[in-house]
Amino acid sequence: MRAIVISLKGSERRPLLKQNFGDVEIFDAVHGVTEIQEEQDELIVRGDIRVPLDRALSQATRGKQLGKGQLGCAVSHFLLWQELAESSEPAFLIMEDDARIRQPQFDLAMQNLPAPADVVYLQDQDRRFNSPPKAHEPYNDLFYRTYDGVAHTHGYILYREYARRLVTGFRMAHSSDGALARSFRGSRDVAVYYMYDPCICLTPMAQDSESWPKD
Repeated sequence: MRAIVISLKGSERRPLLKQNFGDVEIFDAVHGVTEIQEEQDELIVRGDIRVPLDRALSQATRGKQLGKGQLGCAVSHFLLWQELAESSEPAFLIMEDDARIRQPQFDLAMQNLPAPADVVYLQDQDRRFNSPPKAHEPYNDLFYRTYDGVAHTHGYILYREYARRLVTGFRMAHSSDGALARSFRGSRDVAVYYMYDPCICLTPMAQDSESWPKD
């Protein structure tokens, strides 16, 4: 399984990546201002990558369009989903550079991953999702399965077969966490797992960072 950290070139966190994540692969995040050209129904990324855009769906479900930072973040995740879908790798562990690994808990989680699975969230959530919902299915002492949506995409495992489903007919309309969660929310044929005690956590000041996606 490839472990990949999404990070903007020039980010204040770049010099700390090895210290915080060890020897992982770095994916240069797409800069929403300088690397994306918005057309009416598509995004042109880095000059030649075309990503379908659905402004009407974004407006209908969010009440507004995605901001430049959100687009850059969402496109970065989408490009990794697409790469995984076209690869022979079984899964990608995708992280964002504003997260930190809780190493002992991470090692334990990787030794006890649920299977089969489509998406496994290793990360902490915002206050809306901090506790398991009443209707959840324990898998083991570390993981549980549920059918609710989730917030954030700073630490998750995506498996290849689900990546192929995810990118088929994909149209950009939501943030990275919104797009991923909406793909399975309420579905019982998608195996999505969460951790009782997350092993990848946001840094306390992550959302105040200059690299955090803004509307």
